[in-house]
Amino acid sequence: QKFVDKANKEVAQAMEKGEYTKGAERLQQLLKLFPENASLHYNMALVQEGLKDEAKASAAIDTAIRLAPDRKYQEKKKEMQRDLLLELGQKALNDRDFPKATLHYQKLTEIDPQNAPAFYGLALSLGHERKYPESLAAINQAIKLAPAQQQYLKVKEMLEINAKSR
Repeated sequence: QKFVDKANKEVAQAMEKGEYTKGAERLQQLLKLFPENASLHYNMALVQEGLKDEAKASAAIDTAIRLAPDRKYQEKKKEMQRDLLLELGQKALNDRDFPKATLHYQKLTEIDPQNAPAFYGLALSLGHERKYPESLAAINQAIKLAPAQQQYLKVKEMLEINAKSR
């Protein structure tokens, strides 16, 4: 256990420096020795999240949950998915890859239906795809969840104008 704890510290230090690939390599070595260690799989999920690999992060945390089915890892999975999907959706929006952004935001609204920024991002991506009825439904949900966000109201106005001019 001391060996695993020491190695986990090394991985944590690598992650703090943003050296996710180095952390992943170290964890791969450790998982060959200790494949049933839930904390190692959880740390692998964190490293994969840092690398923006949703599939590997999800697989690693699912393994941690299977090995140690307590609520801690299940709650961490939802938190990790939420953060990663929000980040991936924003990156896709910035890259003007609107179908990809839409997919990320749709997944996020499914796992976290109270997440106003997710509905806002979904409205933006759908609006860019000229899917105005769906986009307006998404922005209305964002406004319902966070009525004080003036930015959401401005986007709604813009979407309504675009929908009418179509």
